[in-house]
Amino acid sequence: MAAQLITKEVFLSELTKELEYLKDGGTPYRIKTAELSLFVAHCVDTVELFFNLEETLKKVKLLLPDADPERIKDVSEMLKTISRYLNMQANLSENLKLKLQERKKKRKS
Repeated sequence: MAAQLITKEVFLSELTKELEYLKDGGTPYRIKTAELSLFVAHCVDTVELFFNLEETLKKVKLLLPDADPERIKDVSEMLKTISRYLNMQANLSENLKLKLQERKKKRKS
């Protein structure tokens, strides 16, 4: 079975969800990091770039030339983490997805 690729639209949607979540109680620093991550994601053609932290760091430095090194690192980490999470979710087997849903239901009860 071939790996499924994450679309840019799905990636942008997940980053937007993260931003909205952080707006409800996140620190101003984390909110700004999420906003900048969304900006960077809009500027690239493919999500696969974000699977590689070194390449992500280069792209973030290029797109955010005035950002301090810590912010560049944090934006890059957010992009990498969300891309890898979505990739893992997209490529789980159906059997494993069902098992995870069952475990989630048991935890709620």
